[in-house]
Amino acid sequence: MFYFYSTAIPGPPTIVGDFERNEGETATLTCSSVGGDPLPVVEWYKNYELVDPGSSSTGNGDGVYLNGSQKVTYNNYTFTVSRFDNFVAYICRVKNSAISNDLTRSWIISVYVLAQQPVISGPEPAIKDALVADNVYKYTCEVNSCLPVPQILWKLGRSLSNSVEFHDGISESTFTNVDSTLGKISNLNWIPAIDDNDNGKNLYCETVQTTAGGSSTRKSSFVPINVIAIPGSPSINGDSEINEGETATLSCSSIGGNPRPSVEWYKNNQLVDPGSSSTGNGDGVYVYGSQNVTYNNYTFTVSRYDNLVSFICRVKNSAMSKNLTRSWTFSVYVLAQQPVIDRTKPDITNVFVADNAYKYTCISKNGRPAPKIRWRLGINLSNSVELYEGISESTSNNDDSTRTKISNLSWVPTNDDNGKNLYCETIQSTASGSSTRRYSFVSIYVFASNHAIKNKTNTVFSPAFYGVTTILFLSIFLNIFFIVRNVRKTGKSSEKKKKHQNSMNVENRSVNEMVEDNVGYQELGEMSPPAIYEKVDRVEDIERFQIDVMMGGENFRVLVTPGIVEMLNSSDRFIELVHVRYPSVRQVWINIVKKEIESKKTKETSVTSKMEKGNNTECNKTNEKSVNSECNKANEKSVNSECNKANEKSVTNKAGERKR
Repeated sequence: MFYFYSTAIPGPPTIVGDFERNEGETATLTCSSVGGDPLPVVEWYKNYELVDPGSSSTGNGDGVYLNGSQKVTYNNYTFTVSRFDNFVAYICRVKNSAISNDLTRSWIISVYVLAQQPVISGPEPAIKDALVADNVYKYTCEVNSCLPVPQILWKLGRSLSNSVEFHDGISESTFTNVDSTLGKISNLNWIPAIDDNDNGKNLYCETVQTTAGGSSTRKSSFVPINVIAIPGSPSINGDSEINEGETATLSCSSIGGNPRPSVEWYKNNQLVDPGSSSTGNGDGVYVYGSQNVTYNNYTFTVSRYDNLVSFICRVKNSAMSKNLTRSWTFSVYVLAQQPVIDRTKPDITNVFVADNAYKYTCISKNGRPAPKIRWRLGINLSNSVELYEGISESTSNNDDSTRTKISNLSWVPTNDDNGKNLYCETIQSTASGSSTRRYSFVSIYVFASNHAIKNKTNTVFSPAFYGVTTILFLSIFLNIFFIVRNVRKTGKSSEKKKKHQNSMNVENRSVNEMVEDNVGYQELGEMSPPAIYEKVDRVEDIERFQIDVMMGGENFRVLVTPGIVEMLNSSDRFIELVHVRYPSVRQVWINIVKKEIESKKTKETSVTSKMEKGNNTECNKTNEKSVNSECNKANEKSVNSECNKANEKSVTNKAGERKR
């Protein structure tokens, strides 16, 4: 008996499963084959190694199910996906006795390996505590063992959610690991800025990686950012010129800086003002725009020793290795002392002989800059006239850096200068651009010169003319004098004695007593006591003294007011001012010397008139008789004594009178 078996080739394998799977997830691959007689064997191979023969006891995969009228043999291979499964060939093999070659189909899965937490390294160059603003730093973010490689983002902010992404200064590279995973490195070159408030923020490295199924995952790491900034260069505001004794304020400020800088003032490298802030930041901080400004105001009283001294503002913080400095100097104007006038030739008095050269020196001490010196001559300063000729100047430096200026004036006074003042005026610039004027003066008293005497019509007579005239006048004057003396001897003798006694009483007064009578008196200096002192308030009193002098009394020294002095200076009939020590006082001492009185209508002048009228009678007779006798004898015997003395006094008095 024979049996016949029918066989059928099974259908080709069909696979159903995931194309992408994340590492660590479970994957199921289902392989099925339709038909086949006998039922086929369905097995799973991984890289040609059997990994799942199926769970059916019959060896037909995991089992058989009907699909319509046909039987379907299947095998479900379930496993946990690892990175090593990425792109590995999973093969489903179908076979029965009806075929000589197995039927196969392969399946490949893309395995997504999630990246590790990104790692930030840097910066380069390395830092100890903080970044220095405006310097370039390099940071590196590395992500490893991932499939596929993620996108790396650099962000800066106080939190990741409100951070700002960097787009510049980034470079990247990728590498493959032995396990077929990939790695990625991203480099960021970044310049932190204090102006953008980078200090206190975080620098983030964020990875964005696609996962199986089309979604993505994000991971991030960060480093805190501490930015120290070099403060701005110090800026100084203050005066460039200032007067001694004024208050100066130098303000130094620095913009920015983190931490806030210290702002200090130094004078010649010595700390003079560290600032008043308790935090050590100068005098304080104010906001200018979006930036902090640290400042220090140094206030002090200026002295002459501050001239051109270096005041240094020093700014520093931990972001810098060297201090920032700026120096400030200013010119100090020092007001010169009151000018001092000194007469050096021929003596120190202010009485002059016209047409003779005299030298005055004006000294202005301790000024900066050295003042201009002007010599002026006039009744007062406002209407004085400046002198330009005969002036020489010199300047010297003092130990306190001030200057002393000396101006020498060689000057020839004229008669018209009598009663004027000689001014030394200093004009000195000040810091405000204005000028300060100071002056001193001496009063000038001028007598006519001995070699040229002008009369009232300005006719100049020679000394020989005055010599002959004086001798002739003397002989007439002596005759009149003896006659008048005899006439007045009886009537005027008592009055003369009385006046003389009064003068002698005055003589017994001390100089101190005279000083007490003189309001506004200043020390007369070296002045020999006169024979007789008097104090007068009227010109008539001076006339009275002149009469006594003319009649043989002593020379008088009287204390008069400046108003009387002006009257005397403007008159031809009075006295010669022999000595004026201090013209600036309210009252001055003058001498009265023997003079002829032209305008006094007295008994003596009536007698004189009679003698002049009878000059051709009695006087001529007297001259003929007595001159030939007494006068001739007197001339012979006493010409060398009394007449010579009389000639000398008369010549001197007459010359002085004609000068006026």
